[in-house]
Amino acid sequence: MQQTEITPELLEKNPLLAIYLIFVMGVVVIAAVGSMASWVMVIYLRKNSRSLLPMTMPWEPRRWAFFDLVLLGVTFVAMQLVFAGLASKWLQLESTGKLSLELAAAGGLGSLAAVLFGAAWICLRYRRGPGHVGFGTPSPKILGIGLIGGLLGLPMLYVLMGIVSTLSKVKYDHPLINSASESGQFQTYLFGFFAAAIAAPIAEEFFFRVILQGWLQSIPFKTLWANFIGSNESSPNEQHSQVVLVATEQAESNTAPANSIPDIYATTAAKTPIVADSETPLTSDSESAIVPPLWPSLITGLLFGLAHIEYGLSFIPLTVLGVFLGLIYRQTHSVWPCIVIHMMLNTFSMIMLGLVILMKQAGIVVEQ
Repeated sequence: MQQTEITPELLEKNPLLAIYLIFVMGVVVIAAVGSMASWVMVIYLRKNSRSLLPMTMPWEPRRWAFFDLVLLGVTFVAMQLVFAGLASKWLQLESTGKLSLELAAAGGLGSLAAVLFGAAWICLRYRRGPGHVGFGTPSPKILGIGLIGGLLGLPMLYVLMGIVSTLSKVKYDHPLINSASESGQFQTYLFGFFAAAIAAPIAEEFFFRVILQGWLQSIPFKTLWANFIGSNESSPNEQHSQVVLVATEQAESNTAPANSIPDIYATTAAKTPIVADSETPLTSDSESAIVPPLWPSLITGLLFGLAHIEYGLSFIPLTVLGVFLGLIYRQTHSVWPCIVIHMMLNTFSMIMLGLVILMKQAGIVVEQ
């Protein structure tokens, strides 16, 4: 027998639904309190004329090229198809014309394999460490930026999604969510959770923020040949930055005579020197610093939204999310905060979907 509301009697008969409902309510309360606290912090910082997210320095233009971007794009597609094909063969899945959650999970594994390949390819080809591809050691500060960014931005994103959905009268349509909802099986839902909340954020942020945006940000600092093929040699701007950093370290340690400081540093030493600490904020007086341009954040944000255009008009708020993530990557040079925010969004959506599935199993009519 189906009904349209949750009653105490229904919860007694479905203890798993009762436990999950309490869990969901706890997540909502914690998210709401965290969001309010984050906005209070933002207001406090702005009131005291402090920067919300100072740019970490130094920044080195990324060395990979258009060739690498195309290669990794092809690798992403190929890895997903290979892993999905293997899963279909091993699990003997029949084609139904709809997205299979098992295949989605297998494709997610393929995308993670592509991320590992892409990061290794760039690090080995250009002799750089994981930090060059955004995967430096995730410090508590970096992870905290992602957590606070999610608490700040995601409530606004959900409001924007609601406005777009209401004005357009077009509901959010995602094949993975639809498949999980229609299956009505909580075990199968876990495959979808892995694909949407774990694999997708890592793979998409690596491709859009690190590979694509990182390349676009570096275009003004490379030769035309290096933009398309790649180069291991430092550009004049990078050499300029290194001279400044070395001279600053010498000046701070007082181990070098004043006349040994290059003229290139002497023009800015009296203002705000740039030190080699990767978490040193950039100030407006740091004229010697190489600052990544702003427009790649906008371009990759738009492309991120358009990549989800098949899911209905949700591509509009997702474009806003993409720009937001692009700006955070530009300021931190780390993909970890972007992954955290993306995971928070998808995890919350999948948690709510899990509630819908359990309610359907309990015989409750749910309108989506």
